[in-house]
Amino acid sequence: MHIKNYTLNPDGKVNPVASLICAILLEIAIMERLTIKERMESGRNQYIAKYRREGVKMGRPSRTIRQTRRAIPPMCVNCHRKVNSFANES
Repeated sequence: MHIKNYTLNPDGKVNPVASLICAILLEIAIMERLTIKERMESGRNQYIAKYRREGVKMGRPSRTIRQTRRAIPPMCVNCHRKVNSFANES
């Protein structure tokens, strides 16, 4: 498979037309990225405003300390087994 390099002329100099096309495509990509960013931010703000008006709690669900300890038991680093005395000490 051979891919021709259109950015260089046969004499080794940079092809100005290829540079222009690359610059235009780069600017179009930057504009598209900004458009996507604006749309995402607008949608996120509308979503947040809607649920704030309705009084819905957003974010991670809160857990009690007891639920957290039950969900993630402490492990002994050296022997890889549960340590029940650790939870009782604190």
